[in-house]
Order: sequence, then structure tokens, then C-alpha cells
Amino acid sequence: PTCLMSIWLGRGRRFLSDNFEYVLIVLAVVALVGGFLAYEPYADPGTDVDRFERSNWSSSASFSHQATVDRQTEVFDEGTVLTNRPSYLRSIAPVLNGTFSYEYEASRGGDVAVTADLTLVLRSVEESDDGNALEYWREGVELGSASEDSVGPGQTVSVPFSMNVTEVSQRIERIESQLGGTPGTTQIIVESALELSGERNGIPVESASTHQMTIESGSSVYSVSGASADTDSGRQFGRERVE
Repeated sequence: PTCLMSIWLGRGRRFLSDNFEYVLIVLAVVALVGGFLAYEPYADPGTDVDRFERSNWSSSASFSHQATVDRQTEVFDEGTVLTNRPSYLRSIAPVLNGTFSYEYEASRGGDVAVTADLTLVLRSVEESDDGNALEYWREGVELGSASEDSVGPGQTVSVPFSMNVTEVSQRIERIESQLGGTPGTTQIIVESALELSGERNGIPVESASTHQMTIESGSSVYSVSGASADTDSGRQFGRERVE
């Protein structure tokens, strides 16, 4: 084996000696090709399509409420304004005042026509086993409305309202008495029908939605729920070529 290896080494040396120039040429070509392949991704990396956020918007529809103490007591002065409480005492603050408000933000501007109609809904309703509500009777009374033809980002459309909860409760009792009573639960609801039309971030807007605040009247207090803001938002995306 040692002798055979010596023979091969000798032949290899003679081959390199006889073809040295050709060997250099082959090595140079290999080096150039390798360099080109290594350089090409950096010299021409190509492009890709990226998705980016072009614009965004958000909106808020909410109720606020308050009640004013209408007589002097040892714990409340007459004229004291109680604001956004979960419950109010009927005996000293029977009138609930409130406001429905809508506003929006848009990163690239907007111009929207806004209409809001408030209705006081009195009804008796019973929940069925299938989750659908069975309504025995309903009465609607207009509370107020507002309409603006051009509303921009950051501007607010507001509709004030007022009701005497004691008188409303008495109205429900009279209706129930006339009907001989119903098995449903009576409800007091302030309902806002909101309509939008225009453009936001350059995109057409056409929508209608309903927002509700519920008042539950007890023997001595009435409670308010559902006044927290209903929010909505959206984003618009574009595409761009990047390396």
C-alpha cells in the first residue's frame, strides 16, 4: 500500500507540473463563479409586497345621566346634582336627565351626516325557552332628536332628554291595570336610532344602529344600566413593494 500511494503521489506531482497553467485557469474560473454567486443576492435581492396600515377610525356612542335633588334633606341639599350613579332615590330625585352622544375619529379625515332619534320605550316582555323575547305590549314616546349634515372627526352630536321616572312608572301601572296584568317583565328603555351617511378616511359610510339604556324602577329607587359607551373601530390597509 505504501508503494502504491507513492506511485499515485508521483503521478499527481507530474500531472500538476505538466498542466500547471490549466490548473490555475480552472481554479480562477471556480473562484469567479463562487464570488458571483455570493455577490448576486446582495446586488439584486429582489422585491416583495408588504401590507401596511393606510388609515384607521374609531367611534363611540354613549349615554350620560344625572338627577337633581328636588327638596332639602339632612343628607342631601336641595339642588344637589347626582351624576352617572347606578341608582337614584325616587323620593328626592325622580327626574332623570341625560344625553346621548356620538363622536368618531378618523386618521385621514371624514365628513359624515349624523341623525339620532331618541325614543322612550315602555313594554312588557317575557323571555322564552328558545331565547326569543315575547313582547306583550309596547308604547313609544319621542324624547328628542338631532341631525347634523356635516360632522368631522372629534366633533360630537348630542341629544338631551328628560323624564320623570315616578310618572313613567305610574304610566306602566295604569297600562298593566287596563290589560289585567301580564306575565312579562315591564321595562323602561331609552332607545337611540343612529344613522350615518358620508365618508370616513375617503371611504363611503352608510350605516344604521340602535343603542339602548335601561331603567329599572323599584319601590324606592330606580337603577340605570347600559349607559356605557358602545365603541367600534376599523383599519384600512394598503400594499407597497419593498426590498
